[in-house]
Amino acid sequence: MLLHTRSRRLTPPAGVRRGLVAVLAVTAALTGSALQTSPSSAESITPVIIVAPAFAHPQQRVAVVGSGFVAGETAAVTLDQQDIGSATVDGSGSFVVSFTVGADATYGEHTVEATGQTGGDVARTVLNVRNNWSQFMRAGPHQGYNPYERTLTRDNVANLSTAWRFEYPSTCTSRAGPSIVNGRVYVGSSCGVLFVVDENTGQLLWRRSLGATIDGVPAVSHHRVFVATGGRNSALYALDAETGQRLWTRSLPGTASPTSTTVRDALVYQTSDEGNVVAVRTKNGKVRWQRHLPGVLRSTVLVTEGAAYVGSSNGYLYALHARTGDLRWRGDTGGPILHSSPVRVGETVVIGSDTHTLVAFDRGGCGASSCSPAWHSRGLVAGSGTPTTAYGTVFAAERRTVAGSSVLDAFPAAGCGVSVCDAQWSVNLPGGRVDRGGAAAGHVVYLTTAHTRVVAVDSATGEVLWTYQEASDQVGSTEPVVTDGTLFLNLPGSRALLALRPPA
Repeated sequence: MLLHTRSRRLTPPAGVRRGLVAVLAVTAALTGSALQTSPSSAESITPVIIVAPAFAHPQQRVAVVGSGFVAGETAAVTLDQQDIGSATVDGSGSFVVSFTVGADATYGEHTVEATGQTGGDVARTVLNVRNNWSQFMRAGPHQGYNPYERTLTRDNVANLSTAWRFEYPSTCTSRAGPSIVNGRVYVGSSCGVLFVVDENTGQLLWRRSLGATIDGVPAVSHHRVFVATGGRNSALYALDAETGQRLWTRSLPGTASPTSTTVRDALVYQTSDEGNVVAVRTKNGKVRWQRHLPGVLRSTVLVTEGAAYVGSSNGYLYALHARTGDLRWRGDTGGPILHSSPVRVGETVVIGSDTHTLVAFDRGGCGASSCSPAWHSRGLVAGSGTPTTAYGTVFAAERRTVAGSSVLDAFPAAGCGVSVCDAQWSVNLPGGRVDRGGAAAGHVVYLTTAHTRVVAVDSATGEVLWTYQEASDQVGSTEPVVTDGTLFLNLPGSRALLALRPPA
């Protein structure tokens, strides 16, 4: 089933109700009259419906807002000709029907239709089902896991082929994964340009030069894209996600580290090589707080449940108050953190250190200023990059090579009941070292290696299901993205962004 109907009431739930006033105003503008005008008047009013939001992911609540119908009649609403609910039209000719998009909904456009049962008027619009990957490691807990992917699975991953290819200028490449939001792909570059291409075709929509290298994943939120530039004149930018218009710029203290930008609860978080963490307001770029920590900060900030977590080269994971920057606690990982970012796994925060271990701390700390790990791995030889978490498992790629292959280890997400945990399984990944986080969807884990190779493994067994490689004289890997039935790959060595899809 594409949808699940849970309500036929006129008043939408709180999550949908936010922003509904603006939607109704747009509806009024489209009909050429105020919503309070009765459709029974002599003036002819064309019935109109709008969905809010216009882009939705599976299991998201959506409202169908109608105006211009006959007062007192029943408006029946369908999605792709399936009944999803009905409502009695009020005295102003308006109604609202809310429903939940089904967990198995396919990505793309779906037709929404409302029919007045008395006047026979029909209005149509389109609902776009998309599985947005809005920032580093998808969003929220930074797990790199897309639970809504239904098209690309372990059953068809071996049949992937290139759907489109976007080539960067000859003097340019990109060292970070993309963000995909509402049919658009956002990706930074070494030449200081943010590129935005169409998700379906790879056609360039717009580009914005920001003057310095962009090494992190952009964050897209509330119709804005936030991105940091590196170098000694590093800065944080907010751009209009539709047009690329610059909305505000905030200079960053020190040299921005090659990490990604995090957006959560109307704040943007960024780190610097000099140990600075800064949180600025999404609305205007004004600094909410700034804190200096010991060491070099090369991890992307994780924000969850009111806390901001960041790893440092001095070997500590720091937990800060997300709204003030005050230190809550710190945890010793036993080695420098230069290639990993924290990930929330249940009630723990997991991070990899460069010295032989993957470490998990209780999210809320230990009641003291300095905390010991809840559990850690037995040893990963050369440490771990950012872990990927899905299906009750933490997947950690070791930063080493064995006969040209790297090693992927799988650990139980809940720990193993003791302080030191062994891997459930390990597998060699061809193509050199893995420095970046992966992506998990459809019971497959995807990783890119330093020699422009992509590897897909079965999440339950570690069996290598598929590999892809391009000839290149350059080394580099980025975070893969899996969403909307597509694997998106940013290949630094090939200077290209690729979209791969299984056969239709």
